[in-house]
Amino acid sequence: MKALRLFLVCVLVTSASAAFCDVAVYSYAGNWFQDFYTPHPPNPWTTNNRIIASFTVPAPLLNSNYGVQLTPLTYSISDGVFTLTPTNSSADVFRISSNSSGQIVDWLIVVVASAILNDNSISTASVTNVDQATDVYFNTAKNSTAGSWRMSIVPTPEPASLITLSFGLVMTAVRRVRLL
Repeated sequence: MKALRLFLVCVLVTSASAAFCDVAVYSYAGNWFQDFYTPHPPNPWTTNNRIIASFTVPAPLLNSNYGVQLTPLTYSISDGVFTLTPTNSSADVFRISSNSSGQIVDWLIVVVASAILNDNSISTASVTNVDQATDVYFNTAKNSTAGSWRMSIVPTPEPASLITLSFGLVMTAVRRVRLL
């Protein structure tokens, strides 16, 4: 009986360590806005604003092809005034190119807010070297130098392993109740 308990504990410990997989989180920090166009004042942005973005994918993007539309697990992009996420926007264009280390080398991201946020948009691109924010009145803020990306690997629970682990715990509890 003790051998069975020891075996079950070993299985649970092994299952718990395998219950995680890695996701890649890419974070972007743009440079401060420098150029402004204000056809309908006031312009909501100042030189204290810039684009900050992040997105998550199931694994690092190794040698990804720029021409392919990427569908991230989640994303967030902010211009310092508005923050766009999947709940209040759509990623119209999400094209990323990376090298063999998973570092982003070229990109084009255009995210457009839903009508709730008056169709504001935020975009960043290495191709044109421009970060830009635009509001519904066509006021814009931009800079002409691209920012930088960094990647981090984050362990996250893997649902299939968690289900297996949960099943093992339930069966252990059932077995224990039957022995009492």
